[in-house]
Amino acid sequence: MLKRSTEIAFIINKTMDSVYNYFSSHPTYTSSPIWMLGTRFDNEAPAPAPAPPPSSTYGFTFLGGSSEVVPPPSFPRFVEAFKQKLWFSYRRDFPSIDTTSYDNDVGWGCTLRSGQMLLAQALVLQYLGKDFIIDGTSSTTPSQLSSSSSTVTPPPPLPPSLIYQIVRWFADQPSPDVPYSIHRIACAGRHLGKSVGEWFGPSTIAHALGDLVNEHSPGNMTVYVAEDSAVYIDRLRTLCTTQRPTSHRRKSSITPSPPPPTTSLSNHTSTPSSSSSSPWNPILITIPLRLGLDSINEVYIPALTGVFQIPQCIGIVGGRPRASLYFVASQDDGLFYLDPHSPQPTIISSSSSSDPTSPFDLSTYHNCAPRKICASEIDPSLAVAFYCRSQADLDAFLARAKTLTQATDTPLFAVVNKAPDYLYKDADLLREVDDDNEDDKNDDDGGDDNSGDEFDIDDDGSEIGMDDLVVL
Repeated sequence: MLKRSTEIAFIINKTMDSVYNYFSSHPTYTSSPIWMLGTRFDNEAPAPAPAPPPSSTYGFTFLGGSSEVVPPPSFPRFVEAFKQKLWFSYRRDFPSIDTTSYDNDVGWGCTLRSGQMLLAQALVLQYLGKDFIIDGTSSTTPSQLSSSSSTVTPPPPLPPSLIYQIVRWFADQPSPDVPYSIHRIACAGRHLGKSVGEWFGPSTIAHALGDLVNEHSPGNMTVYVAEDSAVYIDRLRTLCTTQRPTSHRRKSSITPSPPPPTTSLSNHTSTPSSSSSSPWNPILITIPLRLGLDSINEVYIPALTGVFQIPQCIGIVGGRPRASLYFVASQDDGLFYLDPHSPQPTIISSSSSSDPTSPFDLSTYHNCAPRKICASEIDPSLAVAFYCRSQADLDAFLARAKTLTQATDTPLFAVVNKAPDYLYKDADLLREVDDDNEDDKNDDDGGDDNSGDEFDIDDDGSEIGMDDLVVL
């Protein structure tokens, strides 16, 4: 009897999954615009056709069934732009991770793959620009994407080799030249209390990727992971303007090739667009959030869907309970996403060419079918991310985020001009404790028992004034 009940429950569960997968992979569009990572896509369906005129037969007049024939909404430009996003999913038969027996990430690696997709979007913006498309040419500008009647000449072609280099940075290989492999991310999780094969949450993947990016430093990119739903402007500017020491950074052998003479250098370097000559490090801002207890509180949904209107937005790592998804667009209260839950064989093996620019099949790194879910159905734990390539980008992000969220009484996060002093003191304390731990490891006698008395810290850290707080 128990076995029979288990079989029935399994069949019901599989049926429900099949129904969900069907409807999520066949999204219902409305006539409202779609916002994908700061770009607006309008409905391109043809204008409603007039109803046939009434006809007269034997003195009787027959009226048409309706005043007009309305075609369903159509968003072909959005679909084409969606196909350009890099898609990372479960892979199998890759070299085992570290000393474990894990040679695939099926069932536990969905958040790691969602994080890879988010980081890949930042790297594409870093090296190829917002208007790059995968076949090596430049796409239309955002203004063209929302209007089919534009005749603006597209920018010149960009080198396609760079996209192969970026994808190789995520290859499923335990190589020092692959800084963002599933192997590296899983091992980075150990420092955050996660064993290899253990499921990550959005906050964990944000910190793990932050550690790897700060170590690899592609194009001097740095990462800021917000704590307690607060973004501190002074810390952002410090990270962006400080030349970080290279002694602790691992330089990858995969380096973006120089652009051709006809291509704007700004598409491939981190040079800020502002007139200032001071150095500027591009920054990836990740904000882990929890917008409810067991389910998302619906008061946050307008602000959540509104973040996709911010040009610096690079997506959201979130999903359904225990099933991570990478959200890239919104329409009304629906979210479009890339789903990593599709096992595929590993295609970049150790026998691949040593030339990082050599081409290979990218078809398994793209998904052609946008999927859609109602925002009220997602898990309340998620991480929102933004990428600011220049000082102008950062200023525009802060201004735009404030404008888009002023209308709500339930902001997603806060932006504060200056971090409270106690946060700096805590950071200094942790740094000194880490240094002491390293000294203890190298001390054969074990050293003196350091109880931490020398780190006597005031408990009355400076308060945040109301003038310093900008609610977003």
